[in-house]
Amino acid sequence: MASNDPVTVNTSNPWDPSTLPPGILRLQILDYELNNIPVKKPYFVITLGDQTQQTLVGESSPTTQATFDLVVDFHAQLFGTLQLDLYDSNKWLSDRHIGRTEFRISLLETMPACFTNYYEIWEKQLSSGASSSVGQEMACKNNLGVLQLRLAYHYQTAAAAVTTSTTVTATTEVAAGQMLLTETQDQLPRRLSDLLIPGMSQHHNSGDDDDDDNEYGDYQSGGTGFEDNDNSCSGIIQRPPGATNLVEKEAMDADLKRYARYQRQRNKLLDTDGEYQSILNENDSDDDEEEDINGPTQQPGFIPTDRKPTRGSSNASLTDRASVDKQQDTNVDQDNGKDNRQVLRAIGKLLSQFGQGLELSNLQILSGFNLLEKYYAQLPRSQDRDIVLDLKQVELMGHFWKFALASYGWKGLNFLGRGNGVFSDGWRDNSDALSIVEYLSIPKADLLAYEFRSAEAFRPSYFIAWDRSTDAIVLSIRGTMSVSDTLTDLVCTYEPWRGGIVHSGMKESAMWFVRNVAPQLLVYCQQYSVSNLYIIGHSLGSATASILTMLLMDYSDEFKEKCGGGFNMECFGYAPACCLDLSLAEAYKDRIHSFVSADDIVSKLSYGSMMTLKDMIIAGAEATKLVGPKSSEGDRYQLAFDRINKVRDRCLKSKENPRLYVAGQIYQFWLDPVDGHDTRVVIEKTNARQVCGEVIVQRSVIGDHLPSNFDLAVKRCRETLMRRNGQNQQQQQQQQRTTTSLSTDDLWHQFSALKCDSQEASKEKEPQ
Repeated sequence: MASNDPVTVNTSNPWDPSTLPPGILRLQILDYELNNIPVKKPYFVITLGDQTQQTLVGESSPTTQATFDLVVDFHAQLFGTLQLDLYDSNKWLSDRHIGRTEFRISLLETMPACFTNYYEIWEKQLSSGASSSVGQEMACKNNLGVLQLRLAYHYQTAAAAVTTSTTVTATTEVAAGQMLLTETQDQLPRRLSDLLIPGMSQHHNSGDDDDDDNEYGDYQSGGTGFEDNDNSCSGIIQRPPGATNLVEKEAMDADLKRYARYQRQRNKLLDTDGEYQSILNENDSDDDEEEDINGPTQQPGFIPTDRKPTRGSSNASLTDRASVDKQQDTNVDQDNGKDNRQVLRAIGKLLSQFGQGLELSNLQILSGFNLLEKYYAQLPRSQDRDIVLDLKQVELMGHFWKFALASYGWKGLNFLGRGNGVFSDGWRDNSDALSIVEYLSIPKADLLAYEFRSAEAFRPSYFIAWDRSTDAIVLSIRGTMSVSDTLTDLVCTYEPWRGGIVHSGMKESAMWFVRNVAPQLLVYCQQYSVSNLYIIGHSLGSATASILTMLLMDYSDEFKEKCGGGFNMECFGYAPACCLDLSLAEAYKDRIHSFVSADDIVSKLSYGSMMTLKDMIIAGAEATKLVGPKSSEGDRYQLAFDRINKVRDRCLKSKENPRLYVAGQIYQFWLDPVDGHDTRVVIEKTNARQVCGEVIVQRSVIGDHLPSNFDLAVKRCRETLMRRNGQNQQQQQQQQRTTTSLSTDDLWHQFSALKCDSQEASKEKEPQ
């Protein structure tokens, strides 16, 4: 493999720590010694992720070898493994592998900036990619020799990385994780209103009807924006870039149809040399439009039929504007293609780093997975659960789950059987928007903006709606449904952020929403005088919504200033992905509510947990050799499970692979059947450590993430609480009836006793 571009080295003193560039690991092989292993033409191959460099072959004195520089970004510093393989060159046969030296870059945290050290050389079968830590200890083999290295590196802490990154220019490669330090500073203004885009004047110039100073027309109430008296929000506000309003989109489509009809009539007139006005006054006989062209209309942008469109009018320029928009879309698609290629290179770099040194065959990996599934199936589960019993809380969760589900448009709704049919929804115009309106049972005007894209990473699809039932503006962000969404998921490099660590791809998506969508949210909240802003998401959308909520909390005072002191902002995330380290994930428990279904794998996955799973798979492949024959007495898997359990305990206690967690207060669905109710589903209030601690290898972990299964869990959880409340009401009514019955009997007995006493008294008073 070709090495990376060389890094400039200070030739005067390359080992002076003060002259070492940040993010550069400099090394030199000083010497090596083998234990009675003959080598004729040795050379070393140095590997760090996708970077590979090689020494010269057959040097008699290793100290004369060149100095090697490797680029180490923040993510590679946490997970990267420096690997040096010793080979013996052979002219006629393949080169013989002698041994391997490897160590994690994270171990350099406690070392000096420049030092010399000895490292052991081991067989490749005992490396971290072929044997677990327990397997290496039980191998009882000696090393093959030692290797003396000189190393120089400035270890970057999260705080130092943030400070250094302010001097780094933000580029697309930075966002994709290609450089040492990504753009960790938010670089956002102090007020969201500073990001608002002033529009054109609402007033037309008087006196010239043909002059169209405002090509895009006035903003209507309930449309894309409004004029605020505050100087910070003055002007007309454009809707988020690329977003559409359903009412205006349908009006524009109707205008285009009328304009097309007008052009057809005009062409007929030119072909037949008839009278212009006579043609215009005739009724249109086209089947695709029932409305009379001469009839009055209140739609914006209506094509007047009493005069010929001129070059200066906005109606005459519809075709030109369409061609301009098409050219702009072409340019955007080209830019998106370049960005996606850079993202793919970043993903390839991550995959190279993850698979570095893995020496297992496909059959060994499958056998390791199979044994791990049996191991996790026999592990006991904790039964101490903090069950949520508040039906109102579950009702609110179910209400916003509908918004998260609607973000998938007509395709997702039809997949769950909630649409009008694939053929019915697939062929109509604006089907995604109409499906949202129909599923949520809201007026078309309440769907304020929407955007469904599939060709750009770090830009999920979404819609904004006015929810009258909760007096709120709702932003719903779609989960993974396209290749670009998958690219956002796979850019899983760790990035320092706000004193912690964040998923870089999801953070970039949240930053796009802050810069492009959040200003309009402020406008909508003030325009509709709502008291709540809810940010909703599923899967990728949930993680993006969590980070976005944290960013918008910095502007909470501005929202309260515009919308009232009691303004509330919360996030509801469903089947969320891991996106923050533990300190950041638990910082906003009162604002972020995350809902996880059982052992959903997405709510446990991060680069750190995948590295741990890799170690567990290696341990499982080793432990398959310890499985006893089927005819053996006792549990034939016990020895294998004991080996896996030792590796699992070390992985859970070790901080070698830092994990990311689900944000906020977490609620987890569990199937908890009881007698007479086999489909009983409960919801537990839990924490990030328990949910995201490790990946559970079971066949159901992928099914738990599917929207269909999640939707079923929400429905059954609601039914469980309603059934419980119904039983409680019946018990209370029974107790009331019992109490009432006892009280009546007591009164009757008392009445009978009084009656008897009165009769006896009357007899005594009668004269003898």
